[in-house]
Amino acid sequence: MLTDAQVQSALTTKKFGILDADWQVVPDGEDEPSQQAAELVRFALGQLRGSVTRILLNALDALAHGYSVQEINYSLCEQDPWRGRVIWQSIKSKPPRLFRLEIDEYRNLKSLYLRMPGGQEQPLPAEKFVLYAYNSRYESPYGRSDLRSAYKHWWAKQLLLKFWLLSLEKFGAPVRAIFPGRCFRYEAIDPSHENTFYQCEGLLVDKDISVANLIAVMKALLGEIFHRDVAVRLRPGAMPVGCTHRCRAPALSPAGGSGYPFPSRPI
Repeated sequence: MLTDAQVQSALTTKKFGILDADWQVVPDGEDEPSQQAAELVRFALGQLRGSVTRILLNALDALAHGYSVQEINYSLCEQDPWRGRVIWQSIKSKPPRLFRLEIDEYRNLKSLYLRMPGGQEQPLPAEKFVLYAYNSRYESPYGRSDLRSAYKHWWAKQLLLKFWLLSLEKFGAPVRAIFPGRCFRYEAIDPSHENTFYQCEGLLVDKDISVANLIAVMKALLGEIFHRDVAVRLRPGAMPVGCTHRCRAPALSPAGGSGYPFPSRPI
């Protein structure tokens, strides 16, 4: 399911929404030891390998898996005024499927077991790891994945696509179909790219079909949108997967204009 663009986009949007919230280190009290402890935590977070945002983003993989496991690595501080103190060196994300969790009768985590090749398991101390259980029910350390709720709809979409392809194979041409709607893609958001956009796709399979039919359909569509006759021209282009140069998708523009090129970027 995680290879589905719509599922991935929804998870990414939810993660960024969580990470957008402000956070800060607050002392436990007004006394000097509490203030010093808060300063040490701020210093340790600043010394971590990788950003705190990246660590939190890895922890939010629990949205898809139900829970996430991260290993804490420690080191001795060599900078004043915290020289000799034990601080965090790194917090590394681990694949949850590699671990088995052992809990007691009260559902408290006792230890973790690393699954080794050959079916063996290596016990690991629970205090060495950060375990985040998302949407946990009845104190379950395994949490509950959002994919459980999305699976039925994802499965229905895959089934419809399968039968659509089977109908094309069985009945063949002619086929005339329009598919408007929202599209999702796993895309870093910037001023010219969004992970959600609207798209209209058309499929026409029949005899004696040419590019002239495509131009006629686009002229009719644009004429209804702009409420006037629109002259169009086609500019061929290509966007092969894995190309390292800047590519442009086929663009449609009013005749004589400069066109409306797809935002170009390295692929």
